[in-house]
Amino acid sequence: SLLDVFPFIPRATIMEIVRFEFHPLNLYKLDVLAQEKAADAQNTMDLEDGHFTIRERTGSAKDYPNFASLLKPLLIYFDVLGVYAASSGNVAAILSILRGCTAYCAHLSSLNQTYFWVAILQYHKQFFLKRTKEMARG
Repeated sequence: SLLDVFPFIPRATIMEIVRFEFHPLNLYKLDVLAQEKAADAQNTMDLEDGHFTIRERTGSAKDYPNFASLLKPLLIYFDVLGVYAASSGNVAAILSILRGCTAYCAHLSSLNQTYFWVAILQYHKQFFLKRTKEMARG
């Protein structure tokens, strides 16, 4: 099972990934070292209809100060998708994920050589959100 392959990733996070509901700035949740750093960060508390609700924080640009800080958890994200696809036996899906991972990471690396990191991170967020919506539709 995915939980056996990725014991450091909570079940809820794995489910968000395979349902294509995972937020692109939450990649830090897939990196054990980044999780430890983020543990000090505050969750948000909302008051709705007289009840307090605590929501886990969404990642921010501070979690990704450079390309390497994004690349490691991004590769883990693609690994989760690949293992999930492999469990279905769908070779075409596995190849699609593998090729998409390679092309996307190479593209980000190329952008990193030319543009400011803050712009690349914003691009990643927008592109990731658009592509996960497409993947959720099939």
